[in-house]
Amino acid sequence: MKSIAFAPAAVLLAAPILAVAQVWNLPAESQRCPSKWGAGDERGSGNHMKNPETVLRGARLIKTGEVIELSHVLGPGMAFFGTRIFNMHTKRTFMNPGRNTRGSNEEVVTSEIGQVGTQFDGFAHQSHGDSHYNCFKTSEIATRSGFTKLGVQNAPTFFARGVMLDIAALKGVEMLGDTYEITVSDLQQALDRQKLLRDVTTAISEMGVNILGSSSHTDPRTRTATLRFSVELADPEHLEHILAQIKRVNAVYDASRIVPGIGADA
Repeated sequence: MKSIAFAPAAVLLAAPILAVAQVWNLPAESQRCPSKWGAGDERGSGNHMKNPETVLRGARLIKTGEVIELSHVLGPGMAFFGTRIFNMHTKRTFMNPGRNTRGSNEEVVTSEIGQVGTQFDGFAHQSHGDSHYNCFKTSEIATRSGFTKLGVQNAPTFFARGVMLDIAALKGVEMLGDTYEITVSDLQQALDRQKLLRDVTTAISEMGVNILGSSSHTDPRTRTATLRFSVELADPEHLEHILAQIKRVNAVYDASRIVPGIGADA
């Protein structure tokens, strides 16, 4: 028998973490700038999309092919903030002469179109005082015709693993009330993945494998946990099947073999 250790790394919340109060103070610029992507970066976490493996990892997580629509139809009946409006009027343009009699139609929209309904905000949308992401200054990048930095055009196409938090299900209702405010505590509770250790050990046991030992480490900053198991195998090649089984457990990001003195296999 051979004992082989492996770890499903970055497992989402193996155990509950105490919620913190909804108070946050902006760190000093020396602590947050430059960003980890370097001075002058305008993409933030969008830089992850430069790595094709990010897309491949996201694609491997697809099991049912279900598509969930997150956007909503733009229209006068949607929720607005303050005095914002959205009006759209369709009209006929003209009928082209000739044998095909091709007609055309167009529309006129009056709205603060970037700030109504579902939307995608660029880094320039929000600031703390005069400071934006990566310490770009409003006073230096804002002009009457727009921002010279941090435009939404810097955002890449996103195809990656996503996390959906169902706060309504957490509260045991079909839909939250119109005035309900989602708190940090709600988000943390929704992220907590109870019984993850049980599900992982069950997945291993169902493969007929003996678990010799286990340990775990939780990172409260990223709210992830790393679980490490030592298992007993008659055939080391069987390990790949075990890792594949673990990866199918809900909330497991990855599973890999750890080589003593080297770390996880590439």
